[in-house]
Amino acid sequence: DTEFGPELLGYSTSTRKLVHNFGMNVDNEGGQLGAVAISPDGSTAWTWGQYKPSVDSTADALYKLNLSTGAPTIIPLSGTASTGQLPTAVVVSSDGGTVYTVDNNASVEKIDTTTSEVSDIGVDSNVRGLALSKYDATLYVAESNGEIETIDTASGDKDTDWDFAAPDNTSFASIGLTPNGNDLVVVGTD
Repeated sequence: DTEFGPELLGYSTSTRKLVHNFGMNVDNEGGQLGAVAISPDGSTAWTWGQYKPSVDSTADALYKLNLSTGAPTIIPLSGTASTGQLPTAVVVSSDGGTVYTVDNNASVEKIDTTTSEVSDIGVDSNVRGLALSKYDATLYVAESNGEIETIDTASGDKDTDWDFAAPDNTSFASIGLTPNGNDLVVVGTD
């Protein structure tokens, strides 16, 4: 029997009603779903969780959900990164080929959705949020130490040389980027 645990739900913003309950093959004994991202074209939802490939095992997977049909695709994950940690942030490239996540270990992971390969992207501090530029060239990383790091997605080069006046002892919790890419909005806590 397939066990279902956490749910991914779709609501209509016009009717304010539940319009779809996406069936998720997630182990209800500790299985989890993490943050969710919607593809730029609005056709797909991405989330990371766990599934049961057999009765006695649980494995990490990226879930790709077709929002028109409700059909989930389970992409088993492999690689050397610290999978198994519920993601706190997820962003997806415009073509859906790459998903970036922040796991509970506060590290950034890059997932190739074609090969299912997971790789860790080294960052300076505990990461709390991600934003991806319009053309996928830059990954913005909000860190708990109150700093912003940018990562060139093609080269992997990192830049922490941001000049901003954050209040002392500010910890960043989340980050967003305006559609035109001109402004970052960061949630800071102290």
